[in-house]
Amino acid sequence: MPRTPAQAPVKARPIDKAEPRFAYRQVEQALAEVFSLGPEEREGKLRARLIHLRRSGLPSYGPGKGKAISYTQHQVDQWAVALALRAQGRKSRRAACPADE
Repeated sequence: MPRTPAQAPVKARPIDKAEPRFAYRQVEQALAEVFSLGPEEREGKLRARLIHLRRSGLPSYGPGKGKAISYTQHQVDQWAVALALRAQGRKSRRAACPADE
């Protein structure tokens, strides 16, 4: 049975080793500032949404090897767009993969 676009695996974008990388804590803090979230909202809603987006395949990255993941600017931008779409009322799955529509 052929795969539909929604079932196709997400391919990881090639990563330039010289590209700046950010720790999860830095990304979470920056997104909280962009969306004007307080400490309580950051620890609750934002973390839950980021976990959900990661489990949905956004941002795309290879399987974990037991090391802390660092994120590129492109990956952070993917989260920011998905969170902005979610804030506008899009459902989580569609916010994670708007191209599937």
